[in-house]
Amino acid sequence: MMKTNTAVRMDANNDITKDGTNSKADVRASAAVALASSTTSGSMGGQILSSLHLDYIHALSFDHYGRRLATCSGDRTVKVWDLNDAGEWKLCSSTGNNKKSSVTCLSWAHPEFGALLATGGTSTTVWEERTSQWIAKVTLVSSSGDRCVEFAPRHLGLKLATGSADGTVRIYEAIDIMNLNHWPLHSSFTTTTTTDTNTNNTTHPEEQHHDHRGDSFLGVTSLSWCNGRFEPPTLVVGSNLAVGVYGYSDTSRNWSRLFSLNAGGALDVAWA
Repeated sequence: MMKTNTAVRMDANNDITKDGTNSKADVRASAAVALASSTTSGSMGGQILSSLHLDYIHALSFDHYGRRLATCSGDRTVKVWDLNDAGEWKLCSSTGNNKKSSVTCLSWAHPEFGALLATGGTSTTVWEERTSQWIAKVTLVSSSGDRCVEFAPRHLGLKLATGSADGTVRIYEAIDIMNLNHWPLHSSFTTTTTTDTNTNNTTHPEEQHHDHRGDSFLGVTSLSWCNGRFEPPTLVVGSNLAVGVYGYSDTSRNWSRLFSLNAGGALDVAWA
């Protein structure tokens, strides 16, 4: 089988240019983003998709197999594209309108758990696809809104991490995957720029931390799960001031910061 990579470009008029296919990709943009590659044979192909959104696209994400593409927008909707047998991307379905705010981030769950999407904005919603209809199963509300969401790797179960503007990372878990209306809070921790904190610390980091330039801490900007099957649950979390790696202990049932990366802040993070 010929292996192909992907190239995605979102131009100023919000069209999407897609070349090839890929097992996994995630691009966030408001106007112009490009990932360039070609097939192993050296050939280049492409398809320009009119996004059909009424506002800028904030994020897009491929599913586990790279054959479905979800886009979310300031028009408060999510659109899902499928790759057909002819190698063409076709709009398949879309979620209902989020009446509260723009949809700024999204994540696919592993297909073992079904066709599930999580979307974030002022709140996080978990959607399930049923006969080409996306049904909102639960809405998880934080006090300051969620800037990033990501489902955990399959071996950790059906968990969802969210990062909010107040610096809090929350992990929710669907204990019974047959009841997707129930996502109790599994654990949470507060990110900082200096010392470790956990859920017992009530000090707000935005009130206590500034960098050497005097910039205020603006909360979580990105997060990513470690995919290592033989590692404890681990997250890398980025903010405008720092990037930290946090691990979960089953013994203490708490998250703690393992180490910090000398990155000076980050808009996006990902595990290799």
